[in-house]
Amino acid sequence: MTKAQLRQLIAENRLEEAIRELLALTHDTRFQQDVVLLSSRFSEYKSLQIKNIESPADLELRRSQITHALLAVVEQLPDSAPTGGGVLPPTGSPVFSGTGDGKGFPGSGTGDGRLPSKMPFWFSVAAFAALLAISLFVPGWAQQNNTLSKTLLALAAAGVAATLPGFLNFEINNFLKAGGALAAFVLVFLVNPAKEEAPFTLAVRLQPRPHSANYPPLKNVELEIWNKNEWVKAKFSEDGVADFKNLLPELVGKQVPMRWKAEFYRPAKDSLLVSPPSVTLDVVPDGSLERVFGKITNPRGQVFSGVVVEVEGRFDTTDAAGNYDLRIPPNLQKTHYLLHATTKGFQPARHEVWPASGAMNFSMISNSK
Repeated sequence: MTKAQLRQLIAENRLEEAIRELLALTHDTRFQQDVVLLSSRFSEYKSLQIKNIESPADLELRRSQITHALLAVVEQLPDSAPTGGGVLPPTGSPVFSGTGDGKGFPGSGTGDGRLPSKMPFWFSVAAFAALLAISLFVPGWAQQNNTLSKTLLALAAAGVAATLPGFLNFEINNFLKAGGALAAFVLVFLVNPAKEEAPFTLAVRLQPRPHSANYPPLKNVELEIWNKNEWVKAKFSEDGVADFKNLLPELVGKQVPMRWKAEFYRPAKDSLLVSPPSVTLDVVPDGSLERVFGKITNPRGQVFSGVVVEVEGRFDTTDAAGNYDLRIPPNLQKTHYLLHATTKGFQPARHEVWPASGAMNFSMISNSK
């Protein structure tokens, strides 16, 4: 898909399709983490839209921010995919070359019509198989016996090179020169590959910051961290700590996307700064307990205006469409409230309201029989 097509999807408000295309297009690129983060933000936007706990203006602002961020990612993408090509060796790498005489290449034989002996080749296979088996069944053996493991690996490489006499030339600073099987042995034994950093474990501690003592406690948390190619999940202990294992070393010091699920709370930020060995994640109320709203009707189902509604000392009067909307101060927020509704000629109504469940609609009964 081209950049123009992506812009068209975004312009048509088909954000979910645009995100899906970008996730596929930016796989294994430096833009992938940005797109995953935007995907997480869009999922949160849809959840808030379904729950109806944010005003239309706030929801529109969220969508607009996601739209502009998607356009910014699209603008950074290259106009066309790279065509590939050769990769230059790093500066200071050993130099290899052929003999220049056409001898020694695979299938060329020894030059006199005789095929080289297969014994060195099979020896190299056996040496490599032994090294692999020991490493698999004796964890840590290669690290504890570094010289021996490098010797076996170098002999295995030399056995293969022995079937290609004169094919390899090896030189270090005009001091050490070797060719053929010996060049392969020296290369493997003396030139150490760059060490790969091992995956690590990150301890995440939750720090709830409720509005007041009446606010419900944090529990049943589900948290996932994006580990470049997959979501990693961990179970939290009773004291709010979880160990996320096998995280990639390249995540250290970076903001990574999160997926969160818990009643009444949300992370203070939509990403997590990875800083081993442990980080603290601030968690704040998600706003689901700050609003009590709904519609009141009469027994015939007709909207009822002018009804006085009271919750926690806060008052509102239904409008022409029968709607009421009350905002609960932070220090009074809790899981449920007691709602009172009164109007002339009708019996007072009293209902228990659970704001996290959404709108509370009910009808009032007339005093007349």
